[in-house]
Amino acid sequence: MIVDQARALLAQGEGLMVEFKSIQAGKLGNSVFETVSAFSNRYGGHILMGVADDGTVQGIPANQVDGLKRNFAKMVSNPEVVHPPLSLPLEEVTVDGKLILALYVPAHSQPVRFGPKTFDRAEDGDTNITDNAHLMAALYQRKALQHTERTLFPLITARDLRLAELMPVVRQRAVNKRAMNGGEGHPWGDMTDTEIMRSAGLIETDPATGQECFNLAAVLLSCRGRCRGRCRDERLSASRTGDDPHRSYRDGGAPRQIHRHHRTSSTTPGVSATRTRTNPPRRQRPLRPLDRHSEIET
Repeated sequence: MIVDQARALLAQGEGLMVEFKSIQAGKLGNSVFETVSAFSNRYGGHILMGVADDGTVQGIPANQVDGLKRNFAKMVSNPEVVHPPLSLPLEEVTVDGKLILALYVPAHSQPVRFGPKTFDRAEDGDTNITDNAHLMAALYQRKALQHTERTLFPLITARDLRLAELMPVVRQRAVNKRAMNGGEGHPWGDMTDTEIMRSAGLIETDPATGQECFNLAAVLLSCRGRCRGRCRDERLSASRTGDDPHRSYRDGGAPRQIHRHHRTSSTTPGVSATRTRTNPPRRQRPLRPLDRHSEIET
C-alpha cells in the first residue's frame, strides 16, 4: 500500500470495508482477528493498525513491528485460531513520520471463524453471528452462490482422489514453511489426510443432509482422471432434476427448461412456431442462442 492510499483510507474513516486498530504494548488484540473474520465473510476490507478509531495516526514503535508481523502470521495460519487458515501479509507504511501496519483482507470463498466464533461485517462494526441460525444460513448461502468451487459432490470418495500421492508432499511443505518462518512444527504434521483436507476447506458439510463431501476445489486439485466424468454426470443430473443452485447460467445460456420451451410450439397469442426443433443427440452439445429469423416469425 502506498502512502496516498493510506491517507485516503484515513480520510474516509471507518466503515463497511475500513477498520482502524490501536496497538497497545506491542500486542495484537482479539478484535484484530474478529475483523479479519468479518471482512472475510462479507466483502473484504482494509485494516490499519496503529490508528485510533477517530483516524488519528498513533504509530507503532519500530522495535515492535517485526514481532507484530511474526505473531500475526502465526495466528492467522493456525487453524485452531483462524479457520480456515489464511495467508495475509502486513505491510509497513509511514504516514506523517509515523509507522503503521496496513492489511488487506479479501473476501473468502467459505465462512471464516476466529476460534469457535463467526463474525460478519455490519456498517463499521463486527457482529458475532455464531448463535444466529438465520444469519449463519444466509452466510453459507451467499458463499455458495458466489463461489462455485464450493459445489459439493457426495458421490466422490477418497478412492477417487490422489491423496496418498499428494498429502505427504503437502504435509512436508507445511512443516518446512513453518520452520523457515521460525516456528516449531505445523498442525498438519500430525493430521491425517482427511483432517488436512477438512482443515484446508476441501471437505465441507452439506447443510441440507449433514453429510461431509468433497467440494469442486478438492476435485480440481487432486482428482484422478476418471472421476472428472463422474463430477460432470453428477452436475448434469442435478441440473435436470432442479437440485443444482448454479444451473441457470453456468453453461453459457438460459436454464435448460427455457431452451426446451423454445423447442416446442409457442402458445403466445400472435406468435407461431414455424418448426419444432428436434431433441439433440445423446452427446452433449453447447446450447446456441435463439435465432429469431429461423425460429419464430411475428
